[in-house]
Amino acid sequence: PGLEWATGSGNRLREFYKQFSALTRPLRIALQQHQPGQVKLLGLKLYVYGFSRGATAARAFVSALNQLLARATQSLRLLDLHLPVSVEYLGLLDTVASVGLADIVPGANGHMSWADGNQQLPANLVKRCLHLVASHEQRLCFPLESIRRAQGGYPANSVEVIYPGVHSDQGGGYPPGDQGKAIGRDDRLLLSQIALHDLYADAFAHGAPLKVPKAALSASMSRENWRVMDLEAEAEFAITPTLVNRFNAWRQVTLGLESALPPLTLQQIEHYEPLLASESLEQALQAQLGWITAWRIDRYGFASLIDTDFYREASDKEADPQVRKDSENNRDAEQKKVEDRRKLQLNRERREDVAKTPFEPGVKDFDADMAQTQLREAAEEFAAAYRNSGMLDSIAVRVALLALVQHPYQLSEMASAERQRMKAAGRARVSLLFPPPSDWGNHRDEHTRGHVAEHLNAAQPEGLLRALFDDQVHDSRAWFLYNLGREPGGHYFNERMVFFGDLGRRDLALYGEEGAVQLAGGKTVPASESVRSTPPVMDAERLAEVHRAIDAIWDAYDANGGEVNDALV
Repeated sequence: PGLEWATGSGNRLREFYKQFSALTRPLRIALQQHQPGQVKLLGLKLYVYGFSRGATAARAFVSALNQLLARATQSLRLLDLHLPVSVEYLGLLDTVASVGLADIVPGANGHMSWADGNQQLPANLVKRCLHLVASHEQRLCFPLESIRRAQGGYPANSVEVIYPGVHSDQGGGYPPGDQGKAIGRDDRLLLSQIALHDLYADAFAHGAPLKVPKAALSASMSRENWRVMDLEAEAEFAITPTLVNRFNAWRQVTLGLESALPPLTLQQIEHYEPLLASESLEQALQAQLGWITAWRIDRYGFASLIDTDFYREASDKEADPQVRKDSENNRDAEQKKVEDRRKLQLNRERREDVAKTPFEPGVKDFDADMAQTQLREAAEEFAAAYRNSGMLDSIAVRVALLALVQHPYQLSEMASAERQRMKAAGRARVSLLFPPPSDWGNHRDEHTRGHVAEHLNAAQPEGLLRALFDDQVHDSRAWFLYNLGREPGGHYFNERMVFFGDLGRRDLALYGEEGAVQLAGGKTVPASESVRSTPPVMDAERLAEVHRAIDAIWDAYDANGGEVNDALV
């Protein structure tokens, strides 16, 4: 942790009460009922939402609020005034902090400045928290901030649910047609529509004062404008049966869940209730990466993406270096015009002593239109790593050594075990997504694809899952930090880091009784004396529980690599 834990709390308290004191008179009036029937302020009910770093900010806000509230009454105090405050709902979409140095730098975790020491939810404050997690995100710069405690339990009234796709397949951000996926006139084929509907339904069910379509309201309620969703907002919720069917296929194939058969009752349609999992978040994410790896083995490893619609539709207008440079120069020129207009505005406001107004926004950072090239190069990168995993091992050691990590070879061994597991899981599943013709086999080794007959299961759950990966799940690594050769140190056989407070998944799961790092198949890497002298902070009960869970993971992968396990839904 940085110094935020020591200085931030005091700074926030001083600034808060400086601003809050200005409200003394109006707050006193609002809290009192001078005459019967007059409106009286009873308290504040908060509904807080956030995606990505916005979700980090939402959690930091809730933690800061908890420090301000009087414990006995759960209220804000100002002189003799008490304002009751409750956090009725906290809706989070794939929380990523990465404030300051991100997890891309060994030894850093992105918990700096305002994200330091405040990501665990305070006890007994939040009445309902829903955290939607991206199953297929792998970038080092986007580690997940789980709401689970480091001790292993979840806060009361809190649920963490995995969804298919990468980071922005949950919170939105991809336009229709990006990377040739979800092509249409609006957002109805985007995977983020699923998360939108589920978060909305859960928040509404827990009291969030959200607008609804006019047709869903009674005649009297429809006259209250604050309740009515306008037509433009209503259109943002558009979704197609194609997307719904593919999402349900993902649930059925990867989670082992049967789809509800129509007709559904009104209660089933309106009620959002995720199913309890029989495994940990880490196990669920590992299983999901096995499925996307299976898809990549065929599409990327054997370049079958060249014949897909999403690859053909992916735009590539600025693949040529000169065209790309010209476009970047044009963008910079437009940004220069904006900055010049801002200077004129600032000088006018100073000279004429007029009220200040916000500056106009700047031009979007340059992002080359070359998705097809990026996908093709991503496929080549995956294929090389798939056939030569030792290349990734040496990279991991070099990165650790350059970063002065204390035990680089232990870190490399752990990462190597994860990669071997992911590759094995992908190979065990690839023929389920890409079936061979009858009486044939395929994908017998890293160099042989064999015959594939996609039409055989196109209408089956496995084929619909393949279509989801083809047409809905984006490749966040293909374009990220492209000018640097993609994310340094990252690759397609990298498991996503998950943080539980300031501890990562490896801190909680991979150390034995003697301080040795536990690897696949019972293999260990002896720890140095310094490691043995400073073991992870864990009591004996927790340590035993973790070891049992790890053993179960390895045994399951070694013995049943092709089985489908339950997960969070």
